Amino acid sequence: GLSSVAYLEFSAGRVPGMPEVRSFSCRPRAEPAAASVVEELPGCLSGSIDISDTLLESLQQLAEPHGVHLELDPSYALHPLALSYSYTSGVPKHVLLLASNEEYVPVLACRSSCVEEVVEVLRSRGLGATVLGTVLEGGGIIWRGVKVEGITWDYTSGRIVVKQAYAMGDLVLPNTEADPR
Repeated sequence: GLSSVAYLEFSAGRVPGMPEVRSFSCRPRAEPAAASVVEELPGCLSGSIDISDTLLESLQQLAEPHGVHLELDPSYALHPLALSYSYTSGVPKHVLLLASNEEYVPVLACRSSCVEEVVEVLRSRGLGATVLGTVLEGGGIIWRGVKVEGITWDYTSGRIVVKQAYAMGDLVLPNTEADPR
């Protein structure tokens, strides 16, 4: 979520006011302990990817041809500074989460029988671990009953693009495809 905060602030012509956001977004760091977990638990993991484009795109790539049903309140997956930004700026939490595009932040797909073990091993190595959802039969990413797609990193413009509007309860993710910036 910190990359989403930095992205929104820089896109608005502002330098992020929070030093931790600037530090995180301007100097991503790989975490070797995450790779060691992948090597240690190969029978539990069925895939992994980082979220260098957007979390939504990464989930789509990881879950194909299955759908992922996300049942989690994004508050659990967001950094406290990203939550604070959501409350003060009015940017919905789910937008900050699904548009996150942090280098070197992995998403791991694991068998349901291994979820607790994978989370425990990650946390024992000092890494945060949050269960985002469940892989289901079917296609697409489902967020609280609504299919979401089209939040992508556009390499030509160097921007996050939202290709269509989505009603998310009483929140609407606006269409930014026509944004000339």
